[in-house]
Amino acid sequence: MKYRYHTLSFCLLAVCVQLQAQGIVESIVKSPVTTNGNVAGQPTDLVVNLNFSDLSFAEFLNPAVLGGSLAAGNTLTVVLPDEFTIDPSVPVSTITSSDTCTPGNVQCNTGFIVQGQPQRPILPILAGDTPTPVYSVTLSDVGGQNAFVFTADSDLGPGSAVAGAGIKGIHLVTPGVTNPPAGEYEIEVIAQTGPGGTEQRGSALVTILESTQPSINVVSVFNEGNPNTIFQSTGLGAPTPLAHDFLLWGADDAPIVGAEIEMQSPELALIRTGDTVIGNITIEGPLDGGHRLLTEQIFNDPVNGPLFGTPAGRFRSVFEAGNVPGDFTITYNLDGGTSARMFVSVVPEPSSFGLLGIALLIGASAYRKPRIC
Repeated sequence: MKYRYHTLSFCLLAVCVQLQAQGIVESIVKSPVTTNGNVAGQPTDLVVNLNFSDLSFAEFLNPAVLGGSLAAGNTLTVVLPDEFTIDPSVPVSTITSSDTCTPGNVQCNTGFIVQGQPQRPILPILAGDTPTPVYSVTLSDVGGQNAFVFTADSDLGPGSAVAGAGIKGIHLVTPGVTNPPAGEYEIEVIAQTGPGGTEQRGSALVTILESTQPSINVVSVFNEGNPNTIFQSTGLGAPTPLAHDFLLWGADDAPIVGAEIEMQSPELALIRTGDTVIGNITIEGPLDGGHRLLTEQIFNDPVNGPLFGTPAGRFRSVFEAGNVPGDFTITYNLDGGTSARMFVSVVPEPSSFGLLGIALLIGASAYRKPRIC
């Protein structure tokens, strides 16, 4: 288990930020389902990214790498600094616990434990003939500061009845919490996730912005089963099994619609809406095999995003492999805004969901924390 204090730049779920982090906390970023979850004076909607390994964060996100575990009765606590103000009239509840605390009608302060891929959280109730509680969310006082506490009602993590790779983050969904003025603020995590439920800690600075910036946000909710589109493999001359699917918002919180791709070279493509270039896509990997990026469909009308139903532009891109195998890194960048990084392994005989060769394409640095943005 590492204990680090570092400054780096990285992408997760379409967000690029500069940050400082230590312990089990890798970073804290805007969630992919809102335009302004990290903007001053707006409702707080953040993803706390965790890393229980000695790997780089991009490697840790690979679904083949196991995340953390939380035994029944143990807790995972997110401590907010005093500058984040909480409206006492907004109840704190576990998601799906009531009609006013459910996706599409979130009138509560709540959150999800997440597995590191969009729209596939660890749900607080395990479905079945007899639904089983998995965890609950409450508000507590920790050292005089407000803290959201996730308490495990059942064992969760690799090897438990809760399927998935385990704990890799926390999504705070808190419409009753207001972001402070623009600046950097430290958020701490205290987790009973160590051996035998021992305590592990970490913290990171979250950057609260003065205003909304354009954002590109990875989604999987439009694909049956919410599969992981970030890590995929495909065969020679074949497209990825799933499109790279994104939500787009502009600096004015408005949906960006009509986005499409214009290839410039084997290593560069532009993102356009009509005659306007709004961003670019860079491709790293073997560049002589004839691969290409294709716009799967142009969406000229907004769609409703997950959880809150916020109108958003939708953008779908397909990577089509050429005749040379290898590992590819595809980075989608919005001008003046955020980025999203996707990984594709091109192999003679692809495996499902592209879990081959991911560690090789990351390129770890001496600190095991490469710059991946």
